[in-house]
Amino acid sequence: MDKDLLIYSKINVLDGVLFVVRDKIGFTYIGTPSEDEENVKTLFKDAIYKENDPLFIALEKDFSAYFKGEKETLDVPVHLTGTPFQISVWQILEQIPYGKTWSYLDVAKALVAPHKVRAVANAIGQNKLFVRIPCHRVIGSDGKMRGFGGGVSLKIQLLKLEKAI
Repeated sequence: MDKDLLIYSKINVLDGVLFVVRDKIGFTYIGTPSEDEENVKTLFKDAIYKENDPLFIALEKDFSAYFKGEKETLDVPVHLTGTPFQISVWQILEQIPYGKTWSYLDVAKALVAPHKVRAVANAIGQNKLFVRIPCHRVIGSDGKMRGFGGGVSLKIQLLKLEKAI
């Protein structure tokens, strides 16, 4: 596979589908249930649709086990694409344990940049790897649920599944 070639597909998750994109290195995009194929085509104009790809099948199995409470992480490889700061934030998010929540300030402190809470929040908002990079585990310092690409109700559902709330 050409390193620049992007392929996408849809996987069945719960009662719906998620659109996913990967390259030779790993997944670059795992959409939320509210995102559709047009969104993928807009973000990844050169991506080619492919079914029955082994990595897509592995991700679908991981999601199934995750939503049954049998698995705490999605183990598929990822290819983080973003600014160096965004990538460092997303790597910190991977350290948040299943069943736990951190505040935006906690994430900023883990980066040794407690004064960059707003920048951290913006980077988290740019995460394109639903559940795999667990941005749903980040909440406000006051304990309130803040924005989430899939909607706050989905964020709450994920945190309840993980018994974090």
